[in-house]
Amino acid sequence: MGLQLNGQIVAEDILAVTRLDPNRDVYLLVGAVDKIVIKRDIATNPAMQFNALQAARIMKVVSPTVATRNVSFAEIQAVLMWVKEEMRSTKGPADPDLVAFDASMMRAYSPPRPEHMRHHNNSQSGFNNVGWIKTTFYEGLTNLESAAQKARDKGDKSGIRAIAAALSAPGGLEALGEILAMDAFNGNIDRFDMSPNPQGDKGCRRLVNIGNVAVCLQNGVIKPVGMDPFSADSNLGDVTKKGMPGLERPGLPREEWTGYRLMPDQRPWRIKFCEDVAWDLEHMLGPRNRVIRGLATNRLPRDAALRLAAGMDMGTARLKTRLLAMRDQRRAPPRLISAIVALGWAKPSPPPGPPPRR
Repeated sequence: MGLQLNGQIVAEDILAVTRLDPNRDVYLLVGAVDKIVIKRDIATNPAMQFNALQAARIMKVVSPTVATRNVSFAEIQAVLMWVKEEMRSTKGPADPDLVAFDASMMRAYSPPRPEHMRHHNNSQSGFNNVGWIKTTFYEGLTNLESAAQKARDKGDKSGIRAIAAALSAPGGLEALGEILAMDAFNGNIDRFDMSPNPQGDKGCRRLVNIGNVAVCLQNGVIKPVGMDPFSADSNLGDVTKKGMPGLERPGLPREEWTGYRLMPDQRPWRIKFCEDVAWDLEHMLGPRNRVIRGLATNRLPRDAALRLAAGMDMGTARLKTRLLAMRDQRRAPPRLISAIVALGWAKPSPPPGPPPRR
């Protein structure tokens, strides 16, 4: 069957393994025809794994390239088998990337506990407790962090130019705006900080994870991709217990849900937020070499913030349509239903039992 996201990884299908990120456990498995990425999951328990999968499904509404599956215990065994055999057959010192891969995989080499097997490791959910996920391979992936580092250290601005061109192209900034809308709904705070008191990285206003701003080849076009739509600190859960970011509730613990920023009355906030995002992108992309009248020209168009805000509106509308089109909303995760109700997209379900008498 080969290396496919919906298929089973077996040792015989693997021809090579390459480490994609020197700082994280992200590896590319190469087969005869297909490629697949497996990486260490930030989700440390079944509940977090469930939320991570739901976040990926939400992001897929606007970024179809995003797809995530849990790696099963049998697949961990298969990959370990291939790695150990590869290291045994190598003459001389083993590839340090394979050694690191083997050590990281071994930490996950413990069978799922019975209670996790019983509740989560079934054909419907596909859950396991090994801490690895598999994703599609993003062809031509370029992220802002590596592109900026290459420009700074080597003077190579090809990655910077590619990202700027993809964002500036028709639909590019709008696509990133749609991704921002899904981040808000998912409570993902590992790309741009949506809190009332944002703490940006590297002199940015709201950008907190530069590596999570990326573009890749999609249907023959380089476009932004919503990779990593979930963070361990995501403010997920039953949103009926959460409030608007920045809204103090006397006597109650401070709990927020960034999804409230998608409501119609929050558009002024979204425009200001997108102005900050556009500023951060321009800051990280750096000035162009070309100078006009003594001033370095920007890499992004002047209406970048408005295009990002329009994308957030478009993404919100698409998400609403998709969620309301679910065949049976009663079978959806309670957290998802509470979010739909909180945004006013659906009415609360009636209480169980017979209808009250009139």
